Amino acid sequence: MSKIFSLIIIIGLMCFLVALSGCGESYPQTPGNVKAVMDSYASVKITWDPVSNASGYYVHFIPDLGGIALTGNKSSTKSTLFIHNFLESDTSYSYRVSAYNSSGESPFSNIVSAKTNVARPNTPTGLTASAASESSVLIKWNTVSSASKYFIYRSNSNAGEYEKIGETESNSYENTGLLINTVYYYKVSSFNVSGESILSASVNAKAMALPGIPSGIAAETLSTIIIRISWTAASDAESYIIYRSLSEIGNYIEVGTTTGTAFTNNTGLTFDTPYYYKIAGRNNRGIGELSDSVPIATLPAIELTEGVWAEGNIPVFTNGEQWFKFTATATLQYIHINFSGTLDDLYIQLYDSNMNTVGARTNLFSFSSAIKNIFRTVSTGQVYYIKITPYGSSDKGTYKIAFNNSITAPS
Repeated sequence: MSKIFSLIIIIGLMCFLVALSGCGESYPQTPGNVKAVMDSYASVKITWDPVSNASGYYVHFIPDLGGIALTGNKSSTKSTLFIHNFLESDTSYSYRVSAYNSSGESPFSNIVSAKTNVARPNTPTGLTASAASESSVLIKWNTVSSASKYFIYRSNSNAGEYEKIGETESNSYENTGLLINTVYYYKVSSFNVSGESILSASVNAKAMALPGIPSGIAAETLSTIIIRISWTAASDAESYIIYRSLSEIGNYIEVGTTTGTAFTNNTGLTFDTPYYYKIAGRNNRGIGELSDSVPIATLPAIELTEGVWAEGNIPVFTNGEQWFKFTATATLQYIHINFSGTLDDLYIQLYDSNMNTVGARTNLFSFSSAIKNIFRTVSTGQVYYIKITPYGSSDKGTYKIAFNNSITAPS
């Protein structure tokens, strides 16, 4: 009898405890059909089938499979859909789901994974536009690593409305069917599965012909090592390239450029030497044909007579210089410079007939007398050359020069 009474008490106590715990509500089942799919380049969408007695669900992040953990490695939701935001692009993430109610939490679901898209591509940089023909413009830009293709936009003005005119998978595009000598403006965007980038900065160009051939080429010698070339403007030329050679059919090298129709060549020349020049026009499309050549020779070194003053002049051109020569009449020769003209600061350097230097280059500005001089030991009867150069690019003008075998200058 006592055993039956004890059993009744135990059963009653269990019913009381069950009543306190929710009147007998069972644990929820494990969510089924759990799926994870890419939602964007920064989010993943997780879905599952509803559980009938669930009050809500936990979405658990699996950190050891990579990615960024949710707060506490799980997030609660009442829905059967959860979007995990603010993720890294092009990265895999893994999840499992459980249901819960007042009785507790269900076992975990199977693990599912998804990978975010690559990020939206960067805006193209390094755009250039140039004429490709009389009716087309070629646009180029730097490759964007995550782009699958590019969109090209065009406008008739820099601040105007840009219309998409084409697309390409390469980093260049030729826009054809254009009007000659009409300026067009271009912008480019990059694109991939995550969307389109912001438009690039604009560039502009116009379809045009190659420059015509310069004509009327003329040349004149301005000093022992300065030559000036001039020509008649060529059609469609925006600038000109000047080429020089030591022979008419020899190798022509580029010696300068200009936007005008004249050029002064004052570097790389030697006195008393013949040269040949050709000119080519250049524009946004390219370089035109070379002109005919024009021959010209630099002046010979000015020959000095002992005891006689000769006129010197440094023209108003950067790197100007002058050359003189004399035949030594004694083993000690003095070279005198008279700054009675507009120039008062010069370098002087003596060379032998093989163009070896004789003594050091001397700055005559440091001398105190009005007529300045240097002296060098030489060989009687041998030819020597004197190179006169300005102290600075602003030092231009006239002077006088003479030589003798005395510290006293000629009268």
